[in-house]
Amino acid sequence: MEEETTAQSQLTRLPTLGEKRVRALFNPSENTVVADIKRQTAALIDLVEGLKNLDPRLAALAQTHYEDAAMWAVKLATSEEPAQ
Repeated sequence: MEEETTAQSQLTRLPTLGEKRVRALFNPSENTVVADIKRQTAALIDLVEGLKNLDPRLAALAQTHYEDAAMWAVKLATSEEPAQ
């Protein structure tokens, strides 16, 4: 029920930078682990955005690496076969 409320609230407001970068609403399999990875990564990207004035270059690097890590974590969460 909580996830449904969160999805509904995301439809009534503009997505944050983090939600845009991880494509938080794109989860065709409705995998709860994928949703959690994306939600937490979006929060980290948004946190760093608030620190961007300290050093924009470092902020951009951190955000890119969070986004990259989320991509690999989603791939892991959706993999069907164990690695050899």
